[in-house]
Amino acid sequence: DSPGTHLHVNSGTYNGVATFESTDAYAHLIIKDNSTHATGTYFGVQGNDFRWITHNGSNSAERVRIDSNGVLLVGHTSSPTSDADKIQAISTSSGTGICLHNYSASNYGNQIAFMKSRSNTIGTNTILNSGDRIGELNFYGNDGSGRSLGAQIQVMADGTQSNDNSPSRINLRTGENQTMSTRLAIHPAGTVGVSKGGYANSDHSMSLTVNTGTDLTDGLMIVSNYNGGNQNSDTGKIMFCGHGQTNGVYMYKDNEVSYGKGALVFHTHSTSNSYSTQLAETARFTAYGRFGLGTG
Repeated sequence: DSPGTHLHVNSGTYNGVATFESTDAYAHLIIKDNSTHATGTYFGVQGNDFRWITHNGSNSAERVRIDSNGVLLVGHTSSPTSDADKIQAISTSSGTGICLHNYSASNYGNQIAFMKSRSNTIGTNTILNSGDRIGELNFYGNDGSGRSLGAQIQVMADGTQSNDNSPSRINLRTGENQTMSTRLAIHPAGTVGVSKGGYANSDHSMSLTVNTGTDLTDGLMIVSNYNGGNQNSDTGKIMFCGHGQTNGVYMYKDNEVSYGKGALVFHTHSTSNSYSTQLAETARFTAYGRFGLGTG
């Protein structure tokens, strides 16, 4: 051979090219160039863990470790939880996390892909069952003694899976005491279910399910932030119109009197054949229980 470096070791067919051993708890290889700090940047082992150390101008510190179980740790020497998640980033700086950058002259950006097969053999394709979890994002707080689950975004197989067809739903889950319930679900057909009490099923474009006792304390609320969210403001327009239109039949709450009381007003009429002209008032239920027809 004609080595191109000062040190060249050729072990022939033997795969163990070289052994570097210490009698201490660590064994490192120190690497320097003409600007590396005197204490160096190095990598090596601690027991059966592989670790990388860099110098930030003030001190050397471990930045990355692959532990004996194959867990990649960034920012700390061990996992702060008992989970065996294969990639973990740990930080004491606020606002830091994971950032994906993409620079390409195309219409594609970055992606995070969750892929699930029902086989326990890597590379083997086994179809999912309806109800299988494809992926999940868990959000934890800390209750003073450890982490505590606060919310989840979950994707589940929903319906019969087939070739190039994986119908699924997205669940937004919240709860208390680490018991999560689905509050909003987007189903494969595009229907949306909202529920306060549990599973958000939906056979319609949008459904609202609430658990009400003897009082109507739950339901759908439309709140206006106009005028600082003043309860005496007009608010709550619900419009029925076609895609791309700015007008249509609508109703809203008109502030006739104070303390949040008001009229329910209906607008359904227009003499103009225009997709932008707002319809005129045609009926009204007043705050005093009266009904007016043709009130516009």
